[in-house]
Amino acid sequence: MATSKSQPGHAVGQSHRAGDATNETKQEVIDAILKKAEEWGLSIQDKANLIAFAKIESGFNPNAVSPTHASGVMQITQGSAKDARDRLSGSKIIGGRELGAYQPFDMDSNIDYGIAIYLDKKRRANSNAAGDIYKKYNTRPAEYNRYLKSLGTDSEKFREEISRTGGLKLETVVPPPPQRPATHQPRRQHPPAKSAGHLSADSHQIQGIAPPAWSQPDSLGIRSPMVCYDMHILEGSF
Repeated sequence: MATSKSQPGHAVGQSHRAGDATNETKQEVIDAILKKAEEWGLSIQDKANLIAFAKIESGFNPNAVSPTHASGVMQITQGSAKDARDRLSGSKIIGGRELGAYQPFDMDSNIDYGIAIYLDKKRRANSNAAGDIYKKYNTRPAEYNRYLKSLGTDSEKFREEISRTGGLKLETVVPPPPQRPATHQPRRQHPPAKSAGHLSADSHQIQGIAPPAWSQPDSLGIRSPMVCYDMHILEGSF
């Protein structure tokens, strides 16, 4: 799928797969969640929880779509959005705020609805812990049980960073993979090929041949060097 270009206030991903967005888009989504949470008057803990939810739900891809047709940053279905608007819009649960028309792939609209649903689930969970709230946000145990530990860890880390700096950088939320140190692979040294009958540097040494011996003296009393073949070594070499 071709990459779409973000319009002002409307970040987009590169496909419908979770996490499939540029780093610039992901940072834009993180900043938008923090800005919206500030507008809603939410605590630092709530901000951290929302970032942790978005990391799991969409990987900060505004165009993400799940097999169950949940969409956008906070992965909201049309049915959940309708219920939120009918039941929560203007209520005390969300501080009397009115929810506008739901636009699943509009980052701001999706985050607004995500915050409204989050606050409703937080009330039902009667807890500030990310894992407790997420059990209400995602009601499928087979899914949420995989994330409870990481949710708690991430939420605490994000809360500390927001408290310290007032913001949150992508490298804190999604650390880059560790770089593997370059390893030098020494070149393998192959020993020279040997074959029976190959002469070595020493003319007196012949592979597969026994050391030189001397003949019996001839009629003039002269002895000559001779070579004795070791037939056991040379067997099958000719």
